[in-house]
Amino acid sequence: MNLSRFRISFFTLLILVAACRTSLTPPPAPSVTTLPATATAAPTAAPTSTQEPTAPARLEELHSLMPGGWEDRTIFLSTMTETGQSSLEGLQGASVYLIELEIAAPDGPVRGQMQVLYTNREPAALDEVIFRLFANYNGGAIEVSDLLADGQPAESRLEVEDTVLRVMLGEPLDPGERVVLDLVFSLAIPNDYGGNYGLFGYLDGVLVLDTFYPMIPAHDQAGWYTRLPASNGDHTYNDASFYLVQVSAPDDLTLVSSGSPVSEHTAGGRQVVIFAAGPARDFYLAAGAELVPGEEQSGQVTVSSYARPGWEQNRLVAQSTAVQAIETFSRLIGPYPYREFDIFSMPMLALGIEYPGVTGILSGLYEPGQTAFGVDNILVLENVVAHEVAHQWFYNAVGNNQQDHPWLDEALAQYLTYLYFQETYGPDVALAYTEDWQRRWDSVAEQPIPVGLPVEDYSGAAYSAIVYGRGPLFYLDLEQQLGQDVLLAGLRAYYASQLWETGETGELRASLETACACDLSENFEEWIYPVDGSDN
Repeated sequence: MNLSRFRISFFTLLILVAACRTSLTPPPAPSVTTLPATATAAPTAAPTSTQEPTAPARLEELHSLMPGGWEDRTIFLSTMTETGQSSLEGLQGASVYLIELEIAAPDGPVRGQMQVLYTNREPAALDEVIFRLFANYNGGAIEVSDLLADGQPAESRLEVEDTVLRVMLGEPLDPGERVVLDLVFSLAIPNDYGGNYGLFGYLDGVLVLDTFYPMIPAHDQAGWYTRLPASNGDHTYNDASFYLVQVSAPDDLTLVSSGSPVSEHTAGGRQVVIFAAGPARDFYLAAGAELVPGEEQSGQVTVSSYARPGWEQNRLVAQSTAVQAIETFSRLIGPYPYREFDIFSMPMLALGIEYPGVTGILSGLYEPGQTAFGVDNILVLENVVAHEVAHQWFYNAVGNNQQDHPWLDEALAQYLTYLYFQETYGPDVALAYTEDWQRRWDSVAEQPIPVGLPVEDYSGAAYSAIVYGRGPLFYLDLEQQLGQDVLLAGLRAYYASQLWETGETGELRASLETACACDLSENFEEWIYPVDGSDN
């Protein structure tokens, strides 16, 4: 892209909304494609242990891809770069999901069966395992049945507005022990903007499945993550896991997902594709009949870009931006781990959203000749793509509690976007980009609200102003104090030490202090910590 296009009033006129889930308009109440009469609109409890055992879902074809058993990582290694493959040590106890998904039509219903190996990596025994059912929060519905633990019917109960399925184990699961959980599920799909920022449902010819399957959340010192998400921010707080997902769908649909396809065939108007993904924080799937693909190679990474017919110019901009961002962040922070990255246009009430190995971008940013916030939408598109790509490093590779510590991924994604512009267009453009951070903070009169608060503690405009504005200004302040080389050394150390783990504020601070050989107490107390000084 010609640099001169950036020297117009892009950074001075535009209030960039690069946030993952920054709402454009209030979401309408979704209408829902109902389940068949044999299913209910909300989950029902699984069979109790007094019922006759139900045979577990076999999922033979998926198991055949792991001939060495649950710990066989060969199929996943094939989807990772050489440097990504070397990062798998220490993940032997990560959960493994096997999912068969049947999409009857793009507007639903969707049915699935799942088997997951869960290993207790906590220091104490567990007598229960939790599944999050976010479809019940996102304007649709999910029904779970035939729930088994190690082949035996398991008792369960629904909690937290039916977003938590608590599965009681017959015997305590000691540290290091594992359990295989089987279940069947059915989804009712909203046919409008479903859930948080319209990220779940069928709209404008595209099926988007955000957090659609029963997922095991993180367990930390506070216990299982079972809270109802705040309206702002991202839902999930998950450990890195492995996924083999077999999708049966009409063959005229283009499938976009986390991971890479490892098996594909078509017959009778339907396609069956198996995707391997992981380690990853989540598995995502979208399907549309009018998504035209293109791709570009960068080293071992293939960037695939999808958009509607006629949107070629902006599709190529998104594609080239993703390539440049992956190369930039790989060089400055650490190598991108996967052999594939997908980016596609989708309807939603945000500008962009990240998932492991895939990013969705608002369809309106692809339409030729259109403007956004008073400027050419291509200019906004580049900024949003760079921000969302940055989340592959911070949110996915290095995880965090996105409800309690949203700044750990969002403020870093903002700072990495600044680095993208600096590396691509030079320091003047990068500094001009940071003017948006200041404008955000100005929107709350530069109140010194701590950056490190939970999502729910920010009211009104404060979430965007502080997490996306004051948060990256903290890094800019550190850059000016320590020098960019030292700051980047600290961020690289944080990334390397927390790769596939869950990072926290104290660990980030420790990495930065080691890099600078200095005490950053005053910096964190001024910018980050709540009034009680806690870094939790």
